[in-house]
Amino acid sequence: MTAGKLGFTASEYKVNEKGEWQGLKPGVERVEGTVGQVSVRVANTSSSSLGRGTRNEDYLVPGTGEVLTWADGESGIKYIEFAVKDDFLVEGEESIPLSLGSIQGAEYGTIKSSKVVIIDDDWFIPRHQWQGTALQFQQADGTWGESIELKGDKGNAGLAWKGNWVYGHYEIGDLVSYFDGVDLSVYICTNKPIINYPIGLPPNAYAGYEDYTIFPNVSPYWELFCRGTNGRDGRDYNITYKGQWSPTILYIQRDAVLYQGSSYLCIKENGMGRNPVAEPTFWTLIAKGHNYQDIKYRGPWKNDVNYVPGDAVFQVGNTYLCLQNSIGEMPFISGGSWVLIQHGQLYFTQDGAYGTLQNFLFSCKTSSIAGGKTTFPHGLNLSGIKSYSATLRMSAPVGQFGYAPRILPGGFRTLPGYSYDIAVNNTDIVILTTQQDSSNILDKEVFVTIVT
Repeated sequence: MTAGKLGFTASEYKVNEKGEWQGLKPGVERVEGTVGQVSVRVANTSSSSLGRGTRNEDYLVPGTGEVLTWADGESGIKYIEFAVKDDFLVEGEESIPLSLGSIQGAEYGTIKSSKVVIIDDDWFIPRHQWQGTALQFQQADGTWGESIELKGDKGNAGLAWKGNWVYGHYEIGDLVSYFDGVDLSVYICTNKPIINYPIGLPPNAYAGYEDYTIFPNVSPYWELFCRGTNGRDGRDYNITYKGQWSPTILYIQRDAVLYQGSSYLCIKENGMGRNPVAEPTFWTLIAKGHNYQDIKYRGPWKNDVNYVPGDAVFQVGNTYLCLQNSIGEMPFISGGSWVLIQHGQLYFTQDGAYGTLQNFLFSCKTSSIAGGKTTFPHGLNLSGIKSYSATLRMSAPVGQFGYAPRILPGGFRTLPGYSYDIAVNNTDIVILTTQQDSSNILDKEVFVTIVT
């Protein structure tokens, strides 16, 4: 065993001016060993240059550096103290370099230098011009956008720029910027919004208040004023397939993933660890499917077993796949924990191989004479036949067995006259009535099931 290595968990960390981290928080991780006490100093570099963050003005930390210490036997991540100061200045992104130094007892890991990027969320009114009573906003390519006539329906009084849309009160004529997932556009308030949520909460505390009447792009209280030319973050918005969903990846809008055999599209930047099934606010289903690669067959369903995703069970003649942890929930009436993957039973061998069982039902007849034989072609490949069975149904009561019993080959031991035999060969189903004990089942219908 060794003392291990100390390194940053990422080469870049992003946070907005409200202190909301977009992904990982700045941290250092001890890996590849836990012997002895180790420590390292995390330094932050302040600067007043354009594009750089200034200590005590843009961010707050305990001095120029902070020492992180791991005890003997301790591993894992330790986070540095880092707070962002929100201001109302339009500054653009600002970065703060981080570096490791003065390491004691361990070696440096893969990432020795990193940085924190503060994303500016302050907005200003775009460059605009008036043409009489019509207003135009300049586009990103320098051209002028749509000319909006402010007389008539939209009015010509009370127009006020309110910056980036936030939860709060608005009046008719207020203009806001709002990012609708594709464009940063300008919306105008046309009817005073009804406020059905508390005012003054932190942005991340409004979960549960997100109904259609709130957001400008879908609200009946707002109308599109002029459309932007690209997304707020500069990304293109083609769908990007990211493969199998991973809890360690930060997904953004229009990322597509495969999860439990189905395809999902990210509709809201979601941090990490939010899986598509458990977090439908952040994902939408593209195509339904099932992942058969990791199925573990658990036999007949049992009420007291704790099933996990990937477990397959047999119930009421069908096979079901578990999609989420389930105990006591019957698959065939499940509300979402189970899905039907196969009508009929799957078979499994001792060496781990498995396949699908198919049932073929044939309507046949016994001979009209005792000791007679009837044959019926089945058209199946004999090498694929795994089993067969038969029942003979009577249309009248049979002694103590009651009305219309189903009689298996061999008949009743205690009731003579009901005996017949069945066999299946390469081409035919063969039914034999016995010479001495078949008087009551001559010229009767027999249902034969062949399983392949």
